Amino acid sequence: MISTQYFTAPETTSISFIETIGQLIDSIPNKDRIISLSFFGSSCDDNYTEILSHIKIKTQAVFINNTPLITYIAQELNQSGGFAVEVNYLNSDISFESVNFSTYLNTRYACINSFKNRILLLEGVQANSFKDAISIQAKDIFIKIDKILELENFQISDIVRQWNYIGKITEIQEDIQNYQAFNNERAKFYAQTEWPTAYPAATGIGMDCNGLIVSLVAISNGDDFSVYPINNPLQIAAHNYSSTVLIGDNPVKYTPKFERAKIIQSKSNTYCFVSGTAAIRGEQSIENMHVSAQTVQTIQNILYLISNENLRKQDIEVSSELKMQSLRIYVKYFDDIEKVKAEVNKTWPHVPAIYLKGDICRKELLVEIEGFAKEK
Repeated sequence: MISTQYFTAPETTSISFIETIGQLIDSIPNKDRIISLSFFGSSCDDNYTEILSHIKIKTQAVFINNTPLITYIAQELNQSGGFAVEVNYLNSDISFESVNFSTYLNTRYACINSFKNRILLLEGVQANSFKDAISIQAKDIFIKIDKILELENFQISDIVRQWNYIGKITEIQEDIQNYQAFNNERAKFYAQTEWPTAYPAATGIGMDCNGLIVSLVAISNGDDFSVYPINNPLQIAAHNYSSTVLIGDNPVKYTPKFERAKIIQSKSNTYCFVSGTAAIRGEQSIENMHVSAQTVQTIQNILYLISNENLRKQDIEVSSELKMQSLRIYVKYFDDIEKVKAEVNKTWPHVPAIYLKGDICRKELLVEIEGFAKEK
């Protein structure tokens, strides 16, 4: 399906921000196989649009034809700023000629016609204004997503992976926590359809600015791919949480509608989208744990989630172990990044990874890890 690499701009004060973007894009190899670019760096409400515009102009100048999908996420890499890009390459078993790029209301997306299935990738979808409440932004975004799915003959239930970047995720605005406001609108959007292969894998993570950005992957499930959710016996499914772990006094609070992971299986490959995972057992955060211990707990959760033992219990057959291919690690505080990195490297020393400053959906949580895995 895809493979992922990360590239970071060198830290320097001798060149301008725009030149830094240009150098970063120029440094990316194998440009003819790139389908999407996700950029990470510092931003605020006032300059986000300007930064994204510069990224798009520079990217379009380099690629000219078949410019990749572009998402900009306001998450810092370190205390001195920094800028990085996640590059998603289309695997060699899929012809790039099968990819069609389109645009709807300033949102670009790509359709891949792969064998008997179709794959849809959306770049970061934004609302009309970052100044609106998260609930209003979410409604706007889901209307756009719904329209794109309809235009390309996809169902809402074809979504297999979703990334939700939520500004000031744990803050209370207009008497509701931003994360809960998003969960409510997501649940209403998802309620328009049945979910025969269960909800998508997903990440809900904080951003520096107040905005909301949603990107996703959808697959029209035909003869060539099978799609399965993966539950983790160590953790209650998020969509089954009790109201005791949902924030706010509003009597109507919807649970987070996502699965712990989603398997995409073809005759030749098995891929796995691992949702954002933290130090939660059952539905409760493991409290009073320092960041290294939380990281270890999170890694243990993921390792068991994708283990052959767990897959067999859920009647998912694989010919070999699932191995992580790429990682995003979100850390609440800059001072903790090296401690988190030390623990991650014990388990996945050679896996491409990026470490980002991102607020987690619960105030007591200090680290969250997501990834992409495939059969060894």
